[in-house]
Amino acid sequence: MTKPVEIVNISRTIPIFKNSEPANAIEVVNFNFENGDECGFNVVSQKGLYQVGDLAVYIQPDYCLPDTELFKSFTAPNGDPNKSKLGKQNRIKAIKFNFQFEDSSDLIYSNGILLPLNEINLPEDREEDFDITEYLGITKYEEPEKFKTGNAKGNLPGFLYKTDEENAANCKSHINRVLAAGERIGWTLKVDGSSFTQYFKKTVDGWTTGICSRLLEKKVPEDISLTSDPWVTLSVSSGLFEKGMRYCQDNDRELAFRGEIYGEGLKGSGNKLNPHSKHKPSLVIFGIDDLSSGFATKVLPAEVEFICHFADIEHLGTTEIFPKNYDELVETANSIFESYKREKGWIIEGVVVRTLDSNKLSVKVMNNSYDAKK
Repeated sequence: MTKPVEIVNISRTIPIFKNSEPANAIEVVNFNFENGDECGFNVVSQKGLYQVGDLAVYIQPDYCLPDTELFKSFTAPNGDPNKSKLGKQNRIKAIKFNFQFEDSSDLIYSNGILLPLNEINLPEDREEDFDITEYLGITKYEEPEKFKTGNAKGNLPGFLYKTDEENAANCKSHINRVLAAGERIGWTLKVDGSSFTQYFKKTVDGWTTGICSRLLEKKVPEDISLTSDPWVTLSVSSGLFEKGMRYCQDNDRELAFRGEIYGEGLKGSGNKLNPHSKHKPSLVIFGIDDLSSGFATKVLPAEVEFICHFADIEHLGTTEIFPKNYDELVETANSIFESYKREKGWIIEGVVVRTLDSNKLSVKVMNNSYDAKK
């Protein structure tokens, strides 16, 4: 998993254009992470601020800036918070610029925050495990969870992991290595809702089930009609509560079904572009984990398809794609985004891409047009 904040090495600067005229004040900067891997994000920066080989501090999208003097130019440009291009809670989001690369008509998006290393007063005697993220006060954006009070049984069980796919742009070099090795990959629609997990496990007293949001396990009363918690009610109304248990018992499988609840009253990220926000409240499964080892391990897409089809559980299908490298993967994803917009009038949040025959890759490719509106 990529660090929220890390020191990076500038690898190149790229001129940008507007109406075929080069920009006077800004350019795009690319960089490599600490491990030498290439980042796929573009960052728009002041022209001449960086030279190839310079060190800088990079802060990932989806993280929040504190209201400190260091970040005033982002949180309150010229002293005015209303001019900030950050999202809720000072969340870093994609920013669209009305510029293009040479010989391209596509507008440029800037992702993340880049600062010259010499602008940040890092301790000279810092230890190897020094946490830049904590030092700068950077925090992960978490959508406030509704229905929390009184409905939580406890934290996410230790045998489950939080559903949080890595952004493909952070894995550019890894993606190139995976594709060069001949791995097959496919994509699944990324629905903007709230994370859902339901597990089915054996205990000394028989089978048990638990329903979880991204961070919490929910209370499941014996009489389901006594709860209004949508994670629980949608598990029941979708049929997963009964069908998932039956499948696991009949096949002696301990499984966790991963999905998304969405629709009216379940705002997801709160983005006004969300094409699912006005649908009837629903649950759809996008993945399944095997729990037999004592910790959740992803089941391959073909088996997810088989289990959901066999058990008659609504799920998102996976479609194989054939890019040869990271850049072609991004082009393919953008074609998918355009297809949804053209055919359904939807601006979708993104797609999840994973290897079909192994667990070597599972990343999200985000739609910048969507992220910029969060």
